[in-house]
Amino acid sequence: MSNLINLERDMFWTDASAGVAWQTTNIAANPMAVGNSGVVAQRLAFVQSLSETFTVGAYPAAGAVGALILPPPDGDSVPYRFKGSAASAERVIWGYGYRSGTTVVNVPKLVAVGPVLDECVVVRPLDVADPNYGFPLCFFCAVTRVAASYRYASLSVQRMVSKPDQYASASS
Repeated sequence: MSNLINLERDMFWTDASAGVAWQTTNIAANPMAVGNSGVVAQRLAFVQSLSETFTVGAYPAAGAVGALILPPPDGDSVPYRFKGSAASAERVIWGYGYRSGTTVVNVPKLVAVGPVLDECVVVRPLDVADPNYGFPLCFFCAVTRVAASYRYASLSVQRMVSKPDQYASASS
């Protein structure tokens, strides 16, 4: 049984919900901004971009794509398996934060910098008084760019089981 659990944990999931599309923003304004629409996944989230043209206006730009997934429940820290790869001529940044319905990812936490990612990230639940409470998590890939080019990315997020199974003991 534990081998199946380990195998599931280590997989790169490609059949989960669609993520949010690329959003290009000014680096100085907010490089961690994702598209306006997306499905919030319960346990598995996946997004891929195959040949997005990355245009640049009068400013150095950043583009980000992400996957939305349920946040930790109250009182319970939850590990998330975050895997992905991206190709671009510039820097690739991986992270997560809360998405409140706008393109901005609030309170972004950087996980890694580089073209490939395979990490387990533990996310603590928010207090009910926090302004981001109740919003989904957005795991994202952000790419910085100073000239027009192409960008490619694929990422998978899995919400892991955070508490071990409880077994009732029989007494006679």
